[in-house]
Amino acid sequence: MAALLPLFGFAVIWLNVSISCPKGWRRSFISASLIWGSVVTALTELLSLVQELTSEHVALAWAAVFVAAGGVSVRHSVAARPWQRSFVRPSFPWRDAGTVLLGVGLLCIVRVTGIIALDKVPANYDSMTYHLSRTVHWQQNQSVAHYPTHNLRQLYQNPWAEFAMLHFRLLSGDDTLAQGVQWFSMIGSLIGVSLIVERLKRTSRAALLSAVVAATVPMGVLQASSTQNDYVVTFWLVCAAYSILTAMDAGPVPLPDAAAIGVASGLAILTKGTAYVFLLPFLGWFGLNRMRVLPLRSLLRVFAVIAGAVVLLNLGHWLRNYDLFGSPLGLSAGGGAEMGEEDLSAYGNEAFGPAYLVSNIVRNLAIHAGTSSPQITQALFNGVASLHRWLGVDLSDPRTTWKGKEFAIPRLAFDEDHTGNPVHVLLISWASAAILLNGRARRHDRRLVAYTLACLAAFVLFCGVFKWQPWHSRLQLPWFVLSAPVVGLVLAQVRSRRRRLVDTSALLLIATALLWAYYGTHDYRQAREYPRGWQYFASQPEWGVPYVHAADTLADTGCTDIGFYASSDAWEYPLWTLLHETGRFPVRIEHVNVQNVSQRQQSTPFDPCAVIVIARPVSHKLVVESKTFIQQGAWDIVSVWVPETMTIYSTP
Repeated sequence: MAALLPLFGFAVIWLNVSISCPKGWRRSFISASLIWGSVVTALTELLSLVQELTSEHVALAWAAVFVAAGGVSVRHSVAARPWQRSFVRPSFPWRDAGTVLLGVGLLCIVRVTGIIALDKVPANYDSMTYHLSRTVHWQQNQSVAHYPTHNLRQLYQNPWAEFAMLHFRLLSGDDTLAQGVQWFSMIGSLIGVSLIVERLKRTSRAALLSAVVAATVPMGVLQASSTQNDYVVTFWLVCAAYSILTAMDAGPVPLPDAAAIGVASGLAILTKGTAYVFLLPFLGWFGLNRMRVLPLRSLLRVFAVIAGAVVLLNLGHWLRNYDLFGSPLGLSAGGGAEMGEEDLSAYGNEAFGPAYLVSNIVRNLAIHAGTSSPQITQALFNGVASLHRWLGVDLSDPRTTWKGKEFAIPRLAFDEDHTGNPVHVLLISWASAAILLNGRARRHDRRLVAYTLACLAAFVLFCGVFKWQPWHSRLQLPWFVLSAPVVGLVLAQVRSRRRRLVDTSALLLIATALLWAYYGTHDYRQAREYPRGWQYFASQPEWGVPYVHAADTLADTGCTDIGFYASSDAWEYPLWTLLHETGRFPVRIEHVNVQNVSQRQQSTPFDPCAVIVIARPVSHKLVVESKTFIQQGAWDIVSVWVPETMTIYSTP
């Protein structure tokens, strides 16, 4: 029951907003989400300051939120009866069979992804290395302060999604509800998309079609049941776009609207660094739009409110990063060598110009072209290669390509790191062209044209800023969801005699999304017959044996203070869960012999009774270094698992 306290808190906040501003349950949902996200941030930062980020204090804090918000609801409910009709009023007119089927299909996607999110054990690569690993360190330290680690992504990466996961982990005792954060964000994104359409002055049918387009993005279907953060940042960006459109409908921008833009932007930035890029075109559009109706002083006041909310929400994380790395973003340009980790140049392009921009746009679109046909894949690759020869640009130029990666057209994939969205790329391209090339729309529907341009500008800016990566499909999820209203609006304008064709196509999208969800859980369904600890290796089953062996060996030693020595991208989280299953929990695990800048965070000496060394197979250097480290400390080898991906040492 304690694990549901944050949800109870959200429910009463939602109720309060509905009572005070009876404008429909969807609008109050967005407002309540922004408040709830701010509460999560505030509780995390405040409890962390006094190093009391424990299950007891988090439960008390959420109970206080529930009681306080509930008291306000009771106080105002009698005097605000009209909210009841607004809250329960249906948002979509269920007038025909096609609309009903689309609504049922949409609910099926939400239900199926929700069941998967609750049933599936997290096994995503990044989650095993830092998304979930950082939450167990925070739980152990009772603080979100930086700590010594071989994986600096556990420190400098934006943490809001993990803040929310941490609250559920502290209250439930495990990661069962961790994937619910992304699933909740998917629901919020669909609601936000439907509201964006209404702000663009269109019908509820267009809102429903837009929600269907957003819900059927293959990457989104898989992300909704994962412990990554791409759907979380997508939700906050959708909230920001909706809040901007709402503020544009007013003359002088009301303070609550400016605050909503700032909170949504701040939460997006606190969740993922890509938010900076996706926000810029929308905030720029908002500024240009308001310049026509507001004096400069009033406009500056509005942006001061927005900036103040962003700074307030991100201040804790920025200060921790600045204190350790010398930059609010964490890594600074040229700092990687000193820190033992990549610097900002690993993420950002180092070559600019029209040719390089075209190269990145084409390559970022090409990652969605994966098929099961080698012939088609080769033909697509040859086409991209020919274009690059004409541009005079290296196909895998290291200045615009992730270090160590070569460009390739991916194969058809069903995982939340690499799956593409080919149909949605075509739909967005078609709908954007239909709007921008329509002279009547340019004259009479300038807001829709401007929104379309903002979405396209966000994608182009993304390609211009970030180096090409083979897993960019998931980072582009915000663009696909934000562009869904563009597609939905064009589909809704199709002539009535072709409406059945549109509905049939939308139902096919829903069926395809459900198939994607089914095939995306293939590895997890196969792993369900094994104990929960084994299921964390569903995507990498060959890695399970050494981890289980290590946990059993450590349990036999009776050691509870364990040193962790690993390469920067090693899977750490499964070790915690496997040790929990052995019954030797709680244990304390700290990174030892840290050679990067985070070693300064070692506040008190840690004297482990055992050290476990984990190296990815390519990191033979770490194995050699670990042996030198162990010999200097006079450790004895307890067990070695061949081929030397994991070694355990303990004291004599």
